[in-house]
Amino acid sequence: MAPLAGFREAVVNAGDGRARHTWRLGPVPSMENGFIQVTIVADLMGVAWLTSGRGPDGMTVTVLVVGHRADTGIRVAVTTAESDAWLLALLDRKWNALAYRLVETAKGGHGPSAATYRLFLDQQQHAIARPDEIPEDGYRLMQDHPTR
Repeated sequence: MAPLAGFREAVVNAGDGRARHTWRLGPVPSMENGFIQVTIVADLMGVAWLTSGRGPDGMTVTVLVVGHRADTGIRVAVTTAESDAWLLALLDRKWNALAYRLVETAKGGHGPSAATYRLFLDQQQHAIARPDEIPEDGYRLMQDHPTR
């Protein structure tokens, strides 16, 4: 899991969100299905990028977990349990309680074959609840909707 550790370190120590950063890990083998590979993409940007006005200070980390067939590359869904496990392995433990899963209706969702997650951080990189300036439609706090 050395590549995951390096990926996690880059995301956790990314900066203040003023500049947009994107990281990619994978493809790596699925933990549940030998015919699927998983690619994880993390994007860090200021919270204001998601609002229509200036928006609050802080940053957001958006994580996509995308499955694709190992033999053809065609996108396929990864189970919620597996995509949640990848997210929790990536995030700093102090951030896990305030991670949101975006459902299909959320702005920024990437379709049924991609699990999309978002985390909001203050300027000291402490996890915070979804700011009021971000519409709540489509955001599900993971701790309120466990997969197990």
